[in-house]
Amino acid sequence: MNLCKKNIPSDTFTTVDLSDVIEIRRYTRNLAGTLGFSKTNQTQITSAVSEICENVIDFAIRGHVNVKSVNFETRRGILIKVTDSGPGILDISAAVKDGYSTRNRLGLGLPGTKRFMDIFKVQSKPDDGTKVVMCKWVTDRDRFMLQSV
Repeated sequence: MNLCKKNIPSDTFTTVDLSDVIEIRRYTRNLAGTLGFSKTNQTQITSAVSEICENVIDFAIRGHVNVKSVNFETRRGILIKVTDSGPGILDISAAVKDGYSTRNRLGLGLPGTKRFMDIFKVQSKPDDGTKVVMCKWVTDRDRFMLQSV
């Protein structure tokens, strides 16, 4: 299913180290603000892209991130695609559950990212990399929050 009828701004990044993640976070936050997301949703979107990019650095060394605005019917949103050619995720259903970690951490990264976004899809095969697609739509509440400031 093609979620995008019209793409407006778009940028593609290569992520290799944390300085790349900082640039991607900045771009994503600015785009989310331009699209009309509330400060809370801007923070959630930025946290989501940061989490996925940091996973790329930790597990795959390098990946590609595409961030763009999308329109679908009457909705406007932000679409983020992250791909890498790392080792892949062995058990996606476990990886998106609270508490699951392969690095002795809290295991809240992927599940939290999934909660922050309206659409969150992960495709992965062992030794064939991972692709994450996530999207968040601007809501009436976002528009109200921005008008009341």
